[in-house]
Amino acid sequence: MGADIIAVYRRAGDFARAVLLIVALPIAVEMARHALMSPGSNPRAIVLAFTLLSTATMLFVLVTALRWWRFEGDWARIRMLRWRVLWGIVAMMAIQLADEMLFTAAGHMLANLAGHDRAAFVWGAQLMWLLVSVPLFPWYVAMMSDDPLTLAEAIRRMRPCWLYGFGVILGALAPVLALAGLVRGLHPVVGDIAEQVGIALANGIMIAATMLVTDAAYFGVYRIARAEDDASAAR
Repeated sequence: MGADIIAVYRRAGDFARAVLLIVALPIAVEMARHALMSPGSNPRAIVLAFTLLSTATMLFVLVTALRWWRFEGDWARIRMLRWRVLWGIVAMMAIQLADEMLFTAAGHMLANLAGHDRAAFVWGAQLMWLLVSVPLFPWYVAMMSDDPLTLAEAIRRMRPCWLYGFGVILGALAPVLALAGLVRGLHPVVGDIAEQVGIALANGIMIAATMLVTDAAYFGVYRIARAEDDASAAR
């Protein structure tokens, strides 16, 4: 498992070095958000605009990164998008959003019943959501990277290594999420422009890093699902 987790970080680093301008997009969006939005209330139009822009940036980085890894940097194939890519994005967003909302709501409900350790219940519910979603990730990657792998086949292939895939994703994401949490906890001194810019930049870098590691972890689980084919091709 350690080798697969290391491969996630290596994959993310390779993409960042190759296409730094694309990786810089979420950093630029976060810097703009900090510049244009105040800590208090903001007009709904601005909040909505940045929500849509952040989502579009996340999806652009996701699709580009998955196809870059799948086609080993061949931009002619990376740019050749088909309708299945759009379907993959819609399916992933709909399923993941519905699942996350369902499990998070269940966590809050259990926390209310227990009356204490609310955060523990919510985190537990989100971990259950991640565990349940493991066999879906290879399918999402397949749809966004022109692979005919079906959902049923992805579930069949991941069944014997379901917990292993969960461990790879969790092991890869835990350090970067912990670091991102620490950075989000930083609060600049009011009026100190340099400190505000530095913290905004740090937040942007952590957002980009979290995106890349998440995308690389999804692709890592996809490679686990495709291990049979890799072994056959090597013979």
